[in-house]
Amino acid sequence: MQGNHTKSKSRRRIRFTLSGLGLAMCIGLGTPGPVWAVGSPSSPSRLTGVVNVNQASAAELQLLPGVGPARAQAILELRQRRGGFQSLDDLTGIEGIGPASLRAMRPHLVLKGKTTARRRPTPQSPRP
Repeated sequence: MQGNHTKSKSRRRIRFTLSGLGLAMCIGLGTPGPVWAVGSPSSPSRLTGVVNVNQASAAELQLLPGVGPARAQAILELRQRRGGFQSLDDLTGIEGIGPASLRAMRPHLVLKGKTTARRRPTPQSPRP
């Protein structure tokens, strides 16, 4: 007679984040496939509304994906030197903002109108 024993399955979980996309992959038992990384500034689901780059404060600029305090300050300084931005492409004149990062920000950028951007609450992933 065989004893009552169970094979233990490995519950090892591997997680990696794709920078710039804010996408995390979880591989393991009972874990869903792709999920948005918690706290990732570039998660599209975390931002709603738009930021007017010609009027926004440093705090409002930091709502944008990939924009922290230093980059927000650089945007403010370039805006002041130029007397405002004529095109969103002008932002590529800032160190660290290239075509890819501008593409991530573009849905949330405007040159005129009110800044309406707000962070949405971070969705929690279900626990296995």
